[in-house]
Amino acid sequence: MPNLRMAAPSLIALALALSGCEGSGEAPVMPDVVGLQLDVALSDVDRAGIDPDDAEVVGGGLFGVVDKSNWTVCEQLPAAGTAVSGRPRLTVDRSCGDDTAKATESPTEPAEESSEEATEEPPTGATPTAPTDGQPLTVESNADFAAIMQLTDTCSPDIGTFAARYAGATVAFDGAIFAMNPHDGATTRYDILINQGDFSEDVAAPGPNFQFRDVNTTFDLHYSGAVPDSIGVGTNIHVVATVDEFVAQQCLFLLEPAETSFR
Repeated sequence: MPNLRMAAPSLIALALALSGCEGSGEAPVMPDVVGLQLDVALSDVDRAGIDPDDAEVVGGGLFGVVDKSNWTVCEQLPAAGTAVSGRPRLTVDRSCGDDTAKATESPTEPAEESSEEATEEPPTGATPTAPTDGQPLTVESNADFAAIMQLTDTCSPDIGTFAARYAGATVAFDGAIFAMNPHDGATTRYDILINQGDFSEDVAAPGPNFQFRDVNTTFDLHYSGAVPDSIGVGTNIHVVATVDEFVAQQCLFLLEPAETSFR
C-alpha cells in the first residue's frame, strides 16, 4: 500500500509550482510609437517583447507599405503603457503633422502640409488620374509611380493597379533598351523592351518591364534632340510616354511613346 503521508507533500509542492507558473506570466506593455517611422516603431515593439509580425498596419496607400521608412505612425492601439492582450494596431501615413512629430522626422517640414480639406485625397499623396498641371508623372512628383518603380517583381499586380488607375496619363523616366524584336515578323516595326536606369548586362534594375509595342523606329518614337545613326539594345534614352495597359500574362507594361530623347 502506498505511503499517503509521503505522497501528500509532493502533490502539494507540485500544485504550488504549477500555480506559480500560471501567475508569473505578464503581458508585454505597449511602447509609445506615435510619430516614429514605421521601421523604428516595429523595432521598439519587438524590444518590448511583442512580435512585430503580429502588429496590424493600417494605411499605406494604394499599394500598401512598400518601404517602412517612408511611413510614419500616426495612431496606435493600445495606448502607450497599456498591456497588450491582442494584436496591436499601427495606423500610418506619409505625415501626421507637427503635433505628433518626433526626432526621427524632419523639423523643417511646413506646418501647413498637415492641414486636411473636406475633399477626399488618395492617402499616398498621388496626383489624380488626369494631372491638372499637364506635367508627366515622375518618381519625384507621384508616390504611386515611385512605388512601382521600386518593385523587384515585374509581374506584381500593383503594376496593373497603377496602369488601370492612370490609363491615359503621361509618365517620364530615364531608361534603356534591353530588347528589340520584330513585331510579328515585320521588317520595319518592332517591340521594344525598356527598363528604368542605364543599360547593364549584369544588374537588373527594379521596376516594371515597359514595352513600346508595334512601333516604327523612324516615325513612332517622336524623337527630340540629337538622334544617333542607329538605336538598339544598350541605348540609353529618356522616355515620355502615355500609360496604355499592363499585360499580366506577359508581365509587360505597355506604353505609347510621346517623346524619346537620347542620353
